[in-house]
Amino acid sequence: MLGRCLQVFILCWTGLLAYLLSDTCDIFNSRLHAVTQDMDQPLSHYFINSSHKTYLLEDQLKGPSSVAAYTRVLKQGCRYIEIDCWDGPTEPIVYHGRTLTSKILFADVISTVNEYAFLSSPYPLIVSLENHCCLEQQRVIVDILKTKLGDKLYTTPINGNTFALPSPNQLKYKILIKCKKIEDSSDIISAHGYVSEEDNSVEADWKKITRKSSFKCRAKPAKEPSKQMPMLRELSDLVIWCQSSSLEQFAQHGQSQKPWHVTSMSDTLVHRLMESSSALMEERVACNRHCLARVYPSCSKVDSSNYNPQPMWNCGFQIVALNQQTQGLDTDLNIARFKSNGSCGYVLKPAILRQPSAVFNPEATGPLNLPGVVPRVIQLKVISGHRFPKPLGSTTKSSIIDPYVLIEMFGIRADCANFRTKTVPGNGQNPFFDESFTFYTHFPEMALLKFTVLDDEFIGDEFIAQYTIPVDCINTGYRHINLLSSAGNKLAGCTLFVHITATHGADKKPMRRGNSTLNRLRVVKEAIAIKLVGIKAIDDTTKCLINNLSELAELKFNVETALIKFKEACDVGSVANIKYCVRTIANRACNAKGLTIKLVKSSGLPTFIISDGTPPDILKKALQAYLAWCKECKTLIDNGEPIRKTLLEIQALLRTIQSEMNSYVEEANLSEKKSQKALENFSWNMRVLKEQLTSLDQYTETCHSSFLKVIEAAQVNGVEVMTETES
Repeated sequence: MLGRCLQVFILCWTGLLAYLLSDTCDIFNSRLHAVTQDMDQPLSHYFINSSHKTYLLEDQLKGPSSVAAYTRVLKQGCRYIEIDCWDGPTEPIVYHGRTLTSKILFADVISTVNEYAFLSSPYPLIVSLENHCCLEQQRVIVDILKTKLGDKLYTTPINGNTFALPSPNQLKYKILIKCKKIEDSSDIISAHGYVSEEDNSVEADWKKITRKSSFKCRAKPAKEPSKQMPMLRELSDLVIWCQSSSLEQFAQHGQSQKPWHVTSMSDTLVHRLMESSSALMEERVACNRHCLARVYPSCSKVDSSNYNPQPMWNCGFQIVALNQQTQGLDTDLNIARFKSNGSCGYVLKPAILRQPSAVFNPEATGPLNLPGVVPRVIQLKVISGHRFPKPLGSTTKSSIIDPYVLIEMFGIRADCANFRTKTVPGNGQNPFFDESFTFYTHFPEMALLKFTVLDDEFIGDEFIAQYTIPVDCINTGYRHINLLSSAGNKLAGCTLFVHITATHGADKKPMRRGNSTLNRLRVVKEAIAIKLVGIKAIDDTTKCLINNLSELAELKFNVETALIKFKEACDVGSVANIKYCVRTIANRACNAKGLTIKLVKSSGLPTFIISDGTPPDILKKALQAYLAWCKECKTLIDNGEPIRKTLLEIQALLRTIQSEMNSYVEEANLSEKKSQKALENFSWNMRVLKEQLTSLDQYTETCHSSFLKVIEAAQVNGVEVMTETES
């Protein structure tokens, strides 16, 4: 039978089954096993695969510490690890201080880090030092770091004119030290200084961060004495791009924090912020666009349990540190989040979490229309399962299981949903489910889809297998999902057979992006984020911003929309970079017989020219989308400069008003409450204006650099590049 099928080029049943179970039909998009995202953005624009108390293998009170823990997480792609340093008998040791956890040598940890730092990823590794050592042993720490890490250790001082963090590409194969740093208050440089020793209790953190609840308190924050500990100057000098910053500093400076300041917050505090203060959370989200911020498990989780990382990612926190040694839902989500982009440990945040002053509330519910985001409808049919094992730890007397499948969507609050199939009694070998479900995702770039197979008739642990995948990484069609154990290991032959479709739309209605009224309203909403102060003389000046900001928002929106359409035409993921799109065009041209493609630099636009043949529709569609994107970029570059000049003039005028703000408030005879609101709104408007100017500069620079990347990618992929005169 097989031989006959081969002769007439027919796929037999055995061949079809082998094909469906092959890597070609895997649910995960194989193109994303490589690095496809733009790695030239500042570090703050990426989610970073992070671990907490990396040295621990079990709980945080009496569990063992081991260098093997560092080996494991570095092999898994972690780009942020922690080392708690304490004084040892003769040299620094690593353990969870003041507990019964075992101790390991700091030197052994650094040797392991040096060996495995870039085994799974070439991108920068952040090593967080929690320093509890005396000055003498701090000197040993410095010697060990310099001797064992050598050129891998980043030591280049920051340029005084730097306003953004470097990119992963700029820091390839470099190790960054994160720690407290000596803040000099005078020109006298001594061999050592003092840094604060922070109280990590939730109540203490809450008091610090809520001091900014009013304008006056923020201007003159109450000072409380903090514990001081000595720090060696040489160790402080190794802290370059990741300076540990207190919550008190965030409370005082907010978004004016330096880009290299890293704030840390417990998961309990973040949830408290979400529930209690939308204004503070909004500012934290804004700050996360240009500064690194870390979330860690609260100190009450002594059993090394974790928290759901999804809400933290939704708010733009880059370093969401988990106890990687603890298996469960939280680590499943973390593994899935960093499975894309070549599992390199860095995943580019969606544009809305990178752009200054973008309007976004991750906790909002109901229909949403997010700037530059195309909602998606995921239609899923769970068909059947194959070779489900018996749950580990189950005490059921028989080997027969009653499986069912739980399907969960994790993302922003409006996208969270879950469904379950019926239970198939007594069949773990080949259960047939044949059930369909529909998920509506407003923000697919942040959404994760989790499949969990459970036993409905169990005594003990009901878990059988699971698989979690980012929605943006899903291959549609008929797919076999290779299920994993609780430890993340592939279970031989254990699969789930599904059919998946993904279409654009939201709330059961297709969404037309080109002329969508809702999206146009989004543009206006972004532009009129200006708040009235309540003082006529000031509000008249402030209203002048609306027209210019509206025009600017329209320009940015057009560039975003054109770029999305270009990527869709190239059939690449929404986070793919421009070079990858150009590579797709070059490959399609190469696969078309008798076709010649060239890139001509014409009128400031790199334009593809086709000769010696007719391009197929798939190539023609990509080229049309590319040209539309180029034109929108050129429009933003040309029209952005006069808008910039006008905004700078308005900014100068508002700064003059700011210097006389108290006089305006007194003259308006406002109540204390209205005065406070006026000061807050005026401060908000100044910040929005500053962010929009920064955003305009970034968009303009991105458009210019994107054109250069098109040319570079064309040359690399064999496309002839010519000037207009040469053509």
